[in-house]
Amino acid sequence: GGGGGGQWVDQKTLSMITQLLGAQMGGKGGKGKGKKGSTGWKLTLDRITKLEPEKKIYVSGLPADCDWKKLSSHFETHGFKPVLAEMMGRDKGIAVVTYKTAEETTAAMMAMDGTSCDGNIIHCEEWTKAEPKAK
Repeated sequence: GGGGGGQWVDQKTLSMITQLLGAQMGGKGGKGKGKKGSTGWKLTLDRITKLEPEKKIYVSGLPADCDWKKLSSHFETHGFKPVLAEMMGRDKGIAVVTYKTAEETTAAMMAMDGTSCDGNIIHCEEWTKAEPKAK
């Protein structure tokens, strides 16, 4: 089988991602990262986790240099401006994109799946909660 596309990010995984992002951004007290104590990326991740799964799209196949601005712009140029767009593993080319309604999410997912972002074909899938792994 495939790589289980789109089936991930439970609370434990989100916590690990948050810790990794914090380490990549210099952790606490980093200089030049905005206002002192600024945790904008963490607030975005917190907002994303609170949304219903049917309002989120799992996006994979993104170019390595893609950031949330480029991702958001790519969706917007196709007529689907997201509420939030956040990279979940830049070096892995994965992200989450959110919309206000399940209908908008489904329409964007169907339209954007298979589009080209800087030469990479992206894949958009339903956001699903990861099943616990058997021990």
